[in-house]
Amino acid sequence: MGARGAGRSGPRPGRGRLDAVWRHAPTVLLRYPTLFAAIAFGTLLLTAATVAYPLFMSATTSGLVRGAIDRPSVTRYGAGMAFRYANLPLETTRLQPGLRSPDIADLDEPFRRLTAESPILGEPIVAALGETVTVSAPGGTETRDGRLFASTDVLDHVAVLSGQEGDGVWLPDLIADGLGLGPGDTIELLDLGGGTATVPVDGVYRAVYRTQLGGYWFSWQEEFHVPCPDCSPLPQPILADRDQVIELARALGQDSVTATWVAPIEDPAAVGLEDALELQRLVGSVRERISDLDTPLGRLFAGSREFFSFGRVSTNLSSSIGLVVADAQEQVAAVEGPTRVLQLAAIAVAVVVVAAAGAFSIRARRVEAAWLFARGTSAWSVGLKAALESALPCLIGGLLGFAAAFLAVALVGPVGRIERSATLNATLFAVLAVVVAIVVISAVSARTFVSVVEPHGHRFARIAALVPWELGLAVLAYLALQRLREGGAFIPDERLGVLKPSLALVAFPFLLLAAFAIFSARVARFGVARLRRPTAGASPAPYLATRRLAGSGALAVMLVGAAGLCLGTFLHAQIVSSSLETTVAAKAGVFVGADVAGKIDYRTPVPETFPYPMTRAVRFGAGARLPSDRPLDLLAVDAATLPDAAYWHPRFADAPLEDLMGLLVEPSGDRVPVLLAGGGRITFDEIEVAGATTPVEIVARTTAFPGMYSLNPMVVVDEATFLGLVDLPFNPLNDAGASTELWVEGDPDGVRAAFGEVPFPPHTIVAAEEIAEIPYIAAAINTFVVVNVLGLIAASLTLVGMLLYLQARQRAQVVSQAISTRMGMRHAQHLRALALELGAMLAWSFAVGAALALAAASFTVPLLDPITTIPPPPLLILPLVLIAVAGIAVAGFSWFGAFVMDRRARTVDLGAVMRVAE
Repeated sequence: MGARGAGRSGPRPGRGRLDAVWRHAPTVLLRYPTLFAAIAFGTLLLTAATVAYPLFMSATTSGLVRGAIDRPSVTRYGAGMAFRYANLPLETTRLQPGLRSPDIADLDEPFRRLTAESPILGEPIVAALGETVTVSAPGGTETRDGRLFASTDVLDHVAVLSGQEGDGVWLPDLIADGLGLGPGDTIELLDLGGGTATVPVDGVYRAVYRTQLGGYWFSWQEEFHVPCPDCSPLPQPILADRDQVIELARALGQDSVTATWVAPIEDPAAVGLEDALELQRLVGSVRERISDLDTPLGRLFAGSREFFSFGRVSTNLSSSIGLVVADAQEQVAAVEGPTRVLQLAAIAVAVVVVAAAGAFSIRARRVEAAWLFARGTSAWSVGLKAALESALPCLIGGLLGFAAAFLAVALVGPVGRIERSATLNATLFAVLAVVVAIVVISAVSARTFVSVVEPHGHRFARIAALVPWELGLAVLAYLALQRLREGGAFIPDERLGVLKPSLALVAFPFLLLAAFAIFSARVARFGVARLRRPTAGASPAPYLATRRLAGSGALAVMLVGAAGLCLGTFLHAQIVSSSLETTVAAKAGVFVGADVAGKIDYRTPVPETFPYPMTRAVRFGAGARLPSDRPLDLLAVDAATLPDAAYWHPRFADAPLEDLMGLLVEPSGDRVPVLLAGGGRITFDEIEVAGATTPVEIVARTTAFPGMYSLNPMVVVDEATFLGLVDLPFNPLNDAGASTELWVEGDPDGVRAAFGEVPFPPHTIVAAEEIAEIPYIAAAINTFVVVNVLGLIAASLTLVGMLLYLQARQRAQVVSQAISTRMGMRHAQHLRALALELGAMLAWSFAVGAALALAAASFTVPLLDPITTIPPPPLLILPLVLIAVAGIAVAGFSWFGAFVMDRRARTVDLGAVMRVAE
C-alpha cells in the first residue's frame, strides 16, 4: 500500500508540465548561433525589402518636391503663398458699393494668420512699390528713372557696394554711377505728375537687372528684369522702409502703390508631398474664404480669386505649389512601377533565403529530427515547433531590417524627408514581414522534416532536383526582352502623360540572370562529377573538395544559382547605371557644349577676365549645305580656348581634343579645314554657306562634338580661320538664325554668380546638369541604384547561405572528418579542402554572374537612349575596378568561410561524435 502510494506520489513523465522539447523551443536556436544568425539575417532582408519601398518612395517624392521648389522658375518664394494688391490706394477709396480699399498695414496681421495655418510657410515678406520717378542731384541736369521700393530685409538680398545707416534711401549703381552720387549725398525725386521730394542717400547697391531674377525677387521679375538682350534696363528699385515709401509717394502726389505679401516655404528640405498637398488645399481654402465679398475677410482682401479687378485696382492670390505637386507626381509615376518590381524581386530573394534557413534548421539537426520521428511527432508539430524556435531570431531580424531599411534609404537612397505616414506603413510592413518569415520557416521545416526522415520524401526531392524549373524563367526572360524591344525602355504613362522606365527593363535582366544562373549551377555540378576519376590520385585537399562538390545535392545547385543571380544583378545594375549616367552626362555636355552655356549677342565682347575656363562658340543650325543640298549644322569655335572649357569624352574620337583643334587653324591653301562630327563616312570638298560656295578640307572626324543638338552632321570650324577664308562681303555668323554662346567649365552656381559680375551678362543661362533632371532619366538611374542595394544585400545573404550549406554538410560528415584528422589529415589540408570547395562554388557563381550581367547589359544598354535626337548613342561602360574588387572580395570570403568551418571541425569531440553515430 505504502509502496503503491509512494509510486503514485512521484511525477509522471509528460504529465503536469510542458514537454521539454516544447518548453525550450523559443530559445533552442541560441545553441546553434549560425542557424540563429541565418534566420535573423533572412528576416532582416525580408523586412528591409518590404519596408524599403514606402521609405524609398517617401524620400523620393520629398526629394522631387524639393527639386521642384528649388527650380529657378519656382523657388521657395513662388511655391509659398503670395497676395498682390496692385494700385492699392494710399487713401481709403470706395471701390464699389459696400466695398472700400483697406489701409496697407491692415492686411499684415490677417495675412500672417492665414499663412500660419501651414507649418511649412515662413514669416511673410511685405513689400510696396511706387510709380516711376525721375532722380537727379539738386541743381543737376542729368536724370535717371527709378521706383520707390520697400521689402522685408531687402538689403540682405542685394549686393551692397557702399553704405551707412541712416534714414535715407539706397540707390542702385545704375542711378548712383550715372549721377555721380554716393552715401551722404542728397537726391531730388520728381514724379511724372510734377510732385517733388528731397531725401538723403544712405548707400549704393548693385542693380538687380544684371542677374536673372528669382528667389527673393521672384514676384518682381516683370518690374525689374531686363526683358530682352537688347532692351534697356527698366527703372530700378530705390530702397527704403515701407512707411518711408508711402510717405514719399504721398509727397510726390502718387495716389497708390503696389503691395505684396509673400509667405515663402521656410525649409524646402523639410517638405514632403503630403505637406505640399496640404499647402495646396490651404491655398484653395484661403482663396475661397477671401473671395466672398459678403464676409469681413473677403472685403478686406477685396475678393481675390485668381484675379479680381476694380478699375485700376486689382488683387491676386497666387502660389506655384500646384505646379510643384503636379511635377513631383509626374516624376513619382516614372519611379513607382520599376521600384515596385524591384521590391517584389527583393522579397522573392528574401523568402528563398528564409526558406533555406528553415530547411537548414532541420537538416543541420538530423539526429534530433530522427528522434522526433521515432516519437511519432507529426510534420505539423514540427512546423509549430519551428515557428516557436524561429520567433526570437525573426523578431531580432525584423528590428534590424527595419533599421537597415532606414539606413539604406538615408545613405544610398534619394535625398528627401521620410514622411510620418510612410514611417507608419513601414512599421506595419515590418510586423507583417516577421509574421511571414515565421510562417515560411514553419512550412519549410515541416516539409523538410518529411524529406529527411521519410523515404517518399527522398524520392520527391530527387525528382524535383531533376526538373529544369529554370526553363520557365528563360521563356519569361525572352518575352520580357521582346516587350522591351517592341515597346522601348521608356514608355508613356497614359494617366499623367509622362515617360517612365518600362517594367521589362527591370524584369528582363532579373529573369535572364535567374534562369541561366541556375542552369549553369546544374552544369557545374555535372562537370565536377566528371572530375572524380582525374582527381583520384590527387592530394587530400583537391581530392576531398572534388568529392564533396560532386556529392552535393539540389540545395547546393540552388545556392550557387542564387549567388550567381545576386552577383550578376549587382554587376548588371552597376554596368547599366554607369552606362546610363555616362550617356546622359555625354548627351547633356554635347547639347549644352560645356558645364554651363550662356547666350549673348554676337557683338557682345567676351569678358577679358573670368574666374572659370571660358570659350566662345557660334551655333548655326542648318547653316551649311552640301552640293547635294543636304543640310549641315555649323559650329564656329575659338580653337585656342575650346579644349579648356568644352565638354569632351575620349570615345568621341581617337585623338585628344587639343590635337583636333590644332588641325583647324592650319589651312591648306584656300580650303577651310573642318572637323566633321556625326557624319559617318560621307565625303565632300566644298560646302555652301550663306549662298556662297566655300572649299573645305575634312581634317578630322568624330562621332559627336560639343554643341550638337540635332541628328544633322555638324561641321566645326575655327571662327577666325573660317572668316579669313570665306569669300563673302559680310559676316555669315552674324545671322538671326545663329546662336552665340559663352561655354564655361565649372560649378553652375559659381558660374551663374560670375556671369552676374560681368559688364554684359548672358540673357539665358543653361547648365548641363539640368538635363539629367529630366524625370524619366532620373527615374531610370534611381531604379538601378535600388538594384545595386538589392544585389549587395542578396549577395551577402547568399554568402551566409553558403556557410550554412557547409555547416550542414559538415554535420553530415562529422564522423568521417573526425576520423580523417585522427588518421593523419592535417588541419591545413582540411582548410585548403574547404577553401577549394567554397571558392569553387563562389568563383563559378561570380564568373557566371559577370558573364550574364555583361550579356544582359549588351541587350538593355543600347535601348537606353533617353534623348535620341542628341548624340552620342548609348555608351556601354564596364566598371572594371568594381569587378576586380568584387572578385577579390569573393576570394577573401572563400578563405574566411573555410577558416570558420575548419575551426568548428577542430572542436569536435570524437567520443561524442561516435556515440551520436551509434
